[in-house]
Amino acid sequence: MLPIPILDAIEARFLSEGHPRDLSWFDVFPTGLAGIEPLAHHGLLRRVISGWYTLHPRLREMALAEEVAAYCYPLGTLGFWCRASAAGQSLLTQTGLDTYMDPTHPDSCAGGRLNRAASESLVQRVEYDDGPQLMFRPMPIDVAMIRGSTVDRAGNLSLEDEQVTMSVLYQALAARRQPEGQVIVQAARLVDEGEIPARSVAVPGELVDQIVIHPDSHIDESAPMLDWLDQEARLSRPPRQVLLDHDTEVWRRWQETGESPPLVERRLTADVLAGRRALMQLNRGELVNLGLGPPMRDVASAAVDDDVDLELRFSVETGVLGGTMNGRWYRSGVTSILETPDIFSLYTTTVMDASCLGMLEFDAEGNVNLLRYGDTIVGPGGSMDIAAHIKRIIFLGPFRAGSLDAIGKDGRLHIRSEGAFPRAVEQVQAVCFNGPRMLEQGKTVHYVTERAVFQLTTSGPKLTEIAPGIDLQSDILDQMEFTPAISSDLRDMDPRIFTMGPIGIREDWGLPPLEADA
Repeated sequence: MLPIPILDAIEARFLSEGHPRDLSWFDVFPTGLAGIEPLAHHGLLRRVISGWYTLHPRLREMALAEEVAAYCYPLGTLGFWCRASAAGQSLLTQTGLDTYMDPTHPDSCAGGRLNRAASESLVQRVEYDDGPQLMFRPMPIDVAMIRGSTVDRAGNLSLEDEQVTMSVLYQALAARRQPEGQVIVQAARLVDEGEIPARSVAVPGELVDQIVIHPDSHIDESAPMLDWLDQEARLSRPPRQVLLDHDTEVWRRWQETGESPPLVERRLTADVLAGRRALMQLNRGELVNLGLGPPMRDVASAAVDDDVDLELRFSVETGVLGGTMNGRWYRSGVTSILETPDIFSLYTTTVMDASCLGMLEFDAEGNVNLLRYGDTIVGPGGSMDIAAHIKRIIFLGPFRAGSLDAIGKDGRLHIRSEGAFPRAVEQVQAVCFNGPRMLEQGKTVHYVTERAVFQLTTSGPKLTEIAPGIDLQSDILDQMEFTPAISSDLRDMDPRIFTMGPIGIREDWGLPPLEADA
């Protein structure tokens, strides 16, 4: 995670002395920490290059006010760019072709620019014999501020308590390529030289210039209440009511004492219903990437609800593979924690079966937007790099945004209050996923909501399923900005999705029902 005390010290010095000034922040691993924006001050920050702005409201305001040159690129691209910069090389990638990242695309954010202040071109489209590529030249890093768990007096750094790795080695290497480059390490513990096993050293001391010891570091600065959690611990699967409860004290009490609350059935909200339907697109034994946000929260929780979470292998773009997760914070028994470029390299292989990703909007061509919604800057995270390679993609989310109140009950969908804004629009505000290009690449793409399922075809998203209990014209077609193709065998979504209790995935997969949780 971010070295918050170091960033806080920079902020304090700027506010008291007026310097340093005009910094560029290359946010290689944009985790986003709620309410922690020490660099977001006009004059302190001149440029920011990130992949996720959701939890940085002050930084978003600066971008909208043209007070900082703001750029946005996917998480995997940032990791690969940092690794290439560490080697003094340009990055060539096909991720982002014909999207807002592409400087030749007819998009207001073309080239990854979020505002007019971002006047410098950071990416070029170049042509090769095997087709076009986007090229990022090496990013000159003057100072790398990285964090770890333990550092010895020679500067060797280990990451045993860290939740993610954040490309710390590549950040350090990139900085030390510069004649005056500096590497500052923050760690929780200082030990004598030689106490860290060689295999555990993530960054060698030869790269380190300065050490800051901060013993009160949390394993995750955005969730200090999780300091007790060891995501590598091999634990038995908690009961469903523990996995589905987002109160961290519930999980802690279960792990320490075995105590668990009574099982309470979840309300079948639009998010829950979309997660349930998306789960039905998956098959037993598959290795599935879950995007952060609704996919990880709602698909993982749906798998827990039906006792099939152990029949799937989940991966998260932060580098985590395997283990038990509840869809939000709880995770144990992970099988590996990979470096950022390495997890995205894995996504380029044939081992991945499917990916579940969120969506802010989708349009008549099947394009999907995750970059911005009106004046709200979000960012695609790692989803664009993932979708560039995985062949089966499920986008999911509520059919409309803005105070939608829809629930499943007795096998039917009941819309009690319609959402204020459509997600199915004539043209998305920014193209993060290019529908025609995804089809050319042979991908199978579905758009899953609580009331309708679409499949990407040459004529755009085709409506294939609607929720039982609603009207095709008034509840779907009138709530869209474009008229979709409609399947000749349009059918109802499975009524089990809209019924309390497990929906029967275990039985569908030929598995015996599990005994009820104690």
